[in-house]
Amino acid sequence: MKEKSKTQDVLNHLKVYGSISQREAVEYYNLYRLSSVIYSLRKRGYEISSEIAPFISKYGIKSNFAIYHLVSE
Repeated sequence: MKEKSKTQDVLNHLKVYGSISQREAVEYYNLYRLSSVIYSLRKRGYEISSEIAPFISKYGIKSNFAIYHLVSE
């Protein structure tokens, strides 16, 4: 049986849920290079927007992370 690619996993996730974050990519697909997959999908013609969301780490450090949204296919 052929294993699904990480790119296809992310695309399916975007189609079903509309968005994906790095945390979800790691948790559900063991994918640590989400931005690379998003880049590949954009090159294939998918319109994906990025939303920057702030967060504070457990050590009190302010930072940001991206949430990617599928706009259109």
